[in-house]
Amino acid sequence: MSRKVRDRIAPVCGALALSLTLAGAGAPGASAHPVGIVRCTRVTPHSTPTKSRTGKLKAHVSRKAAAKPASSRKSKRRAPVSRKGHRNVVVTSCAPTPGATSKPTSTHAGSGSSAGAGADAGGVAPAASSPTAGPVSPGAAAPAAPVATEPSQHSQPPEPLEPSEPTPPSQPSEGGSSSGDQILSLPLVNPFSPASFWNAPLAPVAPIDPNSQAYVDELLRQVQKYGTWMNTYQYSVPVYVVGPNQPTQHVTLDVSAPDMQAEFDAVPIPSTAQAAAGTDEEMTVWQPSTDKLWEFWKMQEEPDGWHARWGGEMDNVSTNPGYFTHSGITNDWGATATGLPLLGGLVTEADLQRGYINHALAISLVETEPRCWSWPAQRTDGAYTTAGITPIPEGARFRLNPAINVASLNLPPLDEMLAQAAQTYGIVVRDKGGSVAFLGEDPKTIPGSNPWSAEFEDTYASTILAKFPWSDLQTLQTQMTCAS
Repeated sequence: MSRKVRDRIAPVCGALALSLTLAGAGAPGASAHPVGIVRCTRVTPHSTPTKSRTGKLKAHVSRKAAAKPASSRKSKRRAPVSRKGHRNVVVTSCAPTPGATSKPTSTHAGSGSSAGAGADAGGVAPAASSPTAGPVSPGAAAPAAPVATEPSQHSQPPEPLEPSEPTPPSQPSEGGSSSGDQILSLPLVNPFSPASFWNAPLAPVAPIDPNSQAYVDELLRQVQKYGTWMNTYQYSVPVYVVGPNQPTQHVTLDVSAPDMQAEFDAVPIPSTAQAAAGTDEEMTVWQPSTDKLWEFWKMQEEPDGWHARWGGEMDNVSTNPGYFTHSGITNDWGATATGLPLLGGLVTEADLQRGYINHALAISLVETEPRCWSWPAQRTDGAYTTAGITPIPEGARFRLNPAINVASLNLPPLDEMLAQAAQTYGIVVRDKGGSVAFLGEDPKTIPGSNPWSAEFEDTYASTILAKFPWSDLQTLQTQMTCAS
């Protein structure tokens, strides 16, 4: 390099060195750690570094050591793992921010024609429901063209994170936000009375219906004709469990039902809540501190706030028999066609983490008895198109033959969980849909990763559920009611 060039460069280098020196002098005040978020009723900084999600995305640990019921369960499930590092969130107690209010965000009222309700099976999009009259309202949707809800055969679904340890019910989980949301993990205690048909184990000698085999044969026909599924990504249930200080929002009921509208005037709905995908657009809000539950059908957030076309509110959830019991100006409360709550029989994140299901299962069928229903159903939207069948009434309860050793069947892990629950607690026909479908918690309300891809072993839900022991079911004694 020539001397002339060196003389021109020297001042620039000196200025650069001085700048770096001055910058270094101010550096000690800067934190070298990422900033976390305390999610509760307000946002505050946290200086503790959080774990990278990369390792979690690659960790696909089998839940082999999970807890299991008395009948020996093969070790196929992942062990629960703490969620404390997920989403850069730290859980704290929720003292309300001074000056914070819990006013409804909207106070609009509305009215309209009566509406029906019903859930459809994953993989089939139903047409819009038409209202049903009399004691069998709300009604259900009819299946239409298939939609692409299953994973592509040409690509592997992303590998989910390992399931995480549930947050204790008294603490808000990572769903909180700066808007004041107080979202909790699902309590470890099931909703509804411990003596409810959802929660009470069946007696080994529970009476069998005289038409048991005919009903099972009809169920097998529907399994073969319409296929099996588990509704999770759509036509399922987002469950928002909220704390005592969750701000409320007004829900406008778009039909005339003054007593239901009064219960929807102030509902503790989180600001981030979303209804389920699919035309039923269902949602459940559960507040254990007040022992109340709300559920909605055709739930949509519009510019003036939330709107629904039907639903229900339940007091004293912890002692409820497992279905809506309201009697007043309107009587047919509940978002399902049977009056059985959306939360009943749902396979939840808590079940997956526990490694077994300690309650009865809900199922939807395609063709059901049109005029009669069986307890615990409170009504029906039944219909069928196939001549010569023995239609199954909504509310019918199946159970896996108690003489079968489930562990000896060598089932996929999810099927084994479902089979153990079907044997111990039973399966309840809760609704109509586009296939023979169990119901799983909508991943919208499962914190962290979506567990369902792993539960379905990165294939279709129908592939896994085809291995369920359908032919070994029995029908429990029905208790029929028929519309006049």
